Amino acid sequence: MAGAKGNKNAEIHGGAAAIAAIQKGEPLRGLAAQPEQNVIAEYEQSGASSLIIVNATRLQAVCNLYWNAIEKALQDEDLVKLDHYVSRYGWLASSSLRAWIEVRKEERNRDSLDAARVLEVVKNG
Repeated sequence: MAGAKGNKNAEIHGGAAAIAAIQKGEPLRGLAAQPEQNVIAEYEQSGASSLIIVNATRLQAVCNLYWNAIEKALQDEDLVKLDHYVSRYGWLASSSLRAWIEVRKEERNRDSLDAARVLEVVKNG
């Protein structure tokens, strides 16, 4: 998706077109097609747990960056930036928390499977 007309610095990322395709139930095309294939390959190689951890980590990293920006805006007494950063931080913090809850669930599932495997080996000798 391009930025405003005439904006030569606009970055084309394909995100908006991908969201539109998802909403219409259409396959991802263009710039979004290859990243989708990359995600499928990563899932097949490493499983869902890996993707969950990557997303939680990314959300937390960006959340931490926004917290740093909040502190800077407070130091500079820039209320306009502070308001913007706090809004973004709130969304990121709640999204990150939900993602970490999913990581914890994955870890518990993995631990349960490991314990079940140990018990099975002990039981079967």
